Amino acid sequence: MHTPLNSGYETAPPGIFAAFSATRWDEMEKKDLEKYLQQAIIDDPQVSRDSSSNISIDFRPDEGNGGGIHLIGKVKDQAELQRAGEIVKVNTRDEVQIHNELKVSEN
Repeated sequence: MHTPLNSGYETAPPGIFAAFSATRWDEMEKKDLEKYLQQAIIDDPQVSRDSSSNISIDFRPDEGNGGGIHLIGKVKDQAELQRAGEIVKVNTRDEVQIHNELKVSEN
């Protein structure tokens, strides 16, 4: 499946993780939301499964401008950093602020 160049994705857009097909992200418990978003990132074939990537999700719903979903940890390269943000954006239907605080490994 090819995505048009103007879609904003360099490759195929991320799919909706199964848990988000059955339940809206904003109706989930905080711990479930974090777990499912992290699993969606881990399961994506464009995110490395080696030791250079370590991604955590922290959902802070009531913190004003600092609220939202925080992606924390490290990734192999800039492409993985961007892809992790895309996965969260798609699965939350772009309805929550995303703070991508991932760092690119210097290996």
